[in-house]
Amino acid sequence: GPDPEVDEILRISIIDLSGNVIFDHLIKPSYYKAWRSPVTPEMVRNEKIIAMYRDELNQIFSKTDCVIGYNITKDLAFLRNSRITCSKPVIDVKRDFGDYRRLKDPRFAFDRKYTLESAAAYSGYEWDNQEEHYSIDNDIATLQCLRKLYNAGFYGTPARQI
Repeated sequence: GPDPEVDEILRISIIDLSGNVIFDHLIKPSYYKAWRSPVTPEMVRNEKIIAMYRDELNQIFSKTDCVIGYNITKDLAFLRNSRITCSKPVIDVKRDFGDYRRLKDPRFAFDRKYTLESAAAYSGYEWDNQEEHYSIDNDIATLQCLRKLYNAGFYGTPARQI
């Protein structure tokens, strides 16, 4: 859902910088029985609630150097509301991508609402399924955008290609 204060997590996906899946699970909501999402109530009927994954997720986040995401502030709010702690440095690719586009072309209309779909297309990413994508698809698209920024020198001179 769009609001971390009232909506619940339906899926959590985490990948590393190589694109390897670290965590990818559907989550059964504790309160809601219906919602507007590619994830249907039938898909989560037999899944675990977020509390069942809390220790595992806290362990994953404790071992990271930083957390990277697209509009990551919203994701972190969902995690916080589920009592999952992530106190590592954060890279918000959405914010950085808008800054990069503006630096590359000053005529670019600076827009913090730049969608992941637009940023991914600019970065050369092609969605497997154009109509709906899940959090793992978003992770992979975000990684492609991060690679575009990194390899273009947005974060300084790249030490190596990612």
